[in-house]
Amino acid sequence: MRWTNLVLAMVVAGVLAGSVPGLALARDEARLFGEYRRELEDRFTNRVGMEFIYVRPGSFLMGSQDDLAHPDEQPVHEVTIPQGFYLGTTEVTQSQWEAVMGYNNSLFQDPTRPVEKVAWLEVVQFIRKLNEMEGTDRYALPTEAEWEYACRAGSTSPWYWGEAPDPRFAWNRDNAEGTTHPVATRLPNAWGLYDMAGNVSEWCADLFDNYPGSPLDPPAVDEHPAYVTRGGSWASRAEDLRSANRSRLWHHYRLSLTGFRVKARALETDAAPTGSVAGAGARAGGR
Repeated sequence: MRWTNLVLAMVVAGVLAGSVPGLALARDEARLFGEYRRELEDRFTNRVGMEFIYVRPGSFLMGSQDDLAHPDEQPVHEVTIPQGFYLGTTEVTQSQWEAVMGYNNSLFQDPTRPVEKVAWLEVVQFIRKLNEMEGTDRYALPTEAEWEYACRAGSTSPWYWGEAPDPRFAWNRDNAEGTTHPVATRLPNAWGLYDMAGNVSEWCADLFDNYPGSPLDPPAVDEHPAYVTRGGSWASRAEDLRSANRSRLWHHYRLSLTGFRVKARALETDAAPTGSVAGAGARAGGR
């Protein structure tokens, strides 16, 4: 309430002073205030047990030019995420998938592990059914830019936790022992998101394409569209867990390496007390 009164006072002061710049500033402060109302603990859990946390809008440097970077990670370019969104704190689990779809074809059967062996086409059906169950249209896959922004969580290092591989943060070929593991059993990133590296790679909403300004030839196109996957998996090398690392997969392929997490659009009624927020408008860079 104290901050609300302050913002209103700024607006009134701007009007009384006849200052257009002052009024514009007050409006900008009011907009920022609306975002800061969503704090780090602003999260919700839907009816199938999927927990979401709010990611505030901001800008970051997408891609990488470090020594480990691949050509398809370049050129590094600034991307702005104009609207905040909610993102699943974990990859979709097998129990959550089965609650919506009624079946589970995962290779590594365990209700607490991420669902895998799901094609992009099946994931689209899952999201459609989830929206129907909840009477909404807010659920979707994250775009590739939204995914990297959330993965980096304000970091500019090759891995979201630092400059070198760290088994405390990710399941991969060095520690996973040839299998997936229950979600949220490694450390989260700075915004409270688990398994953004390793365990299973994650489908994104985008068709795979080169970045703007890339000198690479356009990706080959055939009757099977190839969609972006991100994050690396239980079978990945440590360098393939980097935040900028890109992969692609035909939309009908089902691999035990690949799952997904869900984005939820922020609704006008979503609000929380004043405080800090996941995604404090940070910049990031880095594959």
